[in-house]
Amino acid sequence: MPSKEDVQDLIRVLGNREDSNARACAAEALGKIGDARAVEPLCAALKDRNPDTWAVRCSAAEALAMIGDARAVEPLCATFTDGNGYVHWSVSKALKKFGSEAVGSLCVALKDRYWSVRCGAAEVLGEIGDARAVEPLRAALKDIEEVREAAAKALGKIRD
Repeated sequence: MPSKEDVQDLIRVLGNREDSNARACAAEALGKIGDARAVEPLCAALKDRNPDTWAVRCSAAEALAMIGDARAVEPLCATFTDGNGYVHWSVSKALKKFGSEAVGSLCVALKDRYWSVRCGAAEVLGEIGDARAVEPLRAALKDIEEVREAAAKALGKIRD
């Protein structure tokens, strides 16, 4: 198991654009260590939209959830624009772990310019089940079809 002394070395590996497999492993190790120094580098890794680095983004999202630092919520929400389904799933799973800490940012994301972000936010709000999301989700019922469906399902989960 990696130790806190390994954090800086792992952050360097995470930033190395040459080897995406090593970067994904570094992100995973940083999550297991749980050191808050890794939050910003992991958030930066979420922005790498190279199609070949989807595993890095997945590992970064999962690591951020393990660390549990609220600074990760907004960057995770912004990653809903990632076109890769695996990344979208990892981000959704990560945001669920933040629970009520993520509700405010997710409600803001319901107004994002990208419909995929709005859908993702609605889905996660339904999974979290926090009543503070009811009114923003009701407003989302006036959005495009995909967002309306996600908002309706989320409202159903919150009321159950």
